Amino acid sequence: MNKNKSSTETVKKALSETTRAISKKSDLNVSFESETNKHDQTNVQLSRISNKKTKNEILNARGESDAQALFIRYHDNKIDQKYAPQGDIALNLFNEMEQARCEAIGGIIYPGAAKNIENNVEKNHVVLCRTDTGKHGHLGR
Repeated sequence: MNKNKSSTETVKKALSETTRAISKKSDLNVSFESETNKHDQTNVQLSRISNKKTKNEILNARGESDAQALFIRYHDNKIDQKYAPQGDIALNLFNEMEQARCEAIGGIIYPGAAKNIENNVEKNHVVLCRTDTGKHGHLGR
């Protein structure tokens, strides 16, 4: 195994073990197969880790894995189904608020996870706010 692959596998192993520990699901399957993340109660798919492993990429991966783990741990499907609203916009807002609720609860218990998620949100906010000129824009303007 070459050094880059071995180093990438070390990061993936650390993220996988942390995700399982925070979610309290020792049998959770964690994969790094795409550019987007998704999860259910038995599987987590996180963004691919490149061989470059930049500081931003690692911070993003940590925030992403912590957010998914906290959702798995604190989300209740029965309650979700009972209170989920009708309509795409309302349901999207409801789901985002549920993600934030799970992260807030977990952030009290795991302040390191809260910091990782905060770093990830800040990084993504900067990307979302960039204008075509490459300078930061303002949301809502």
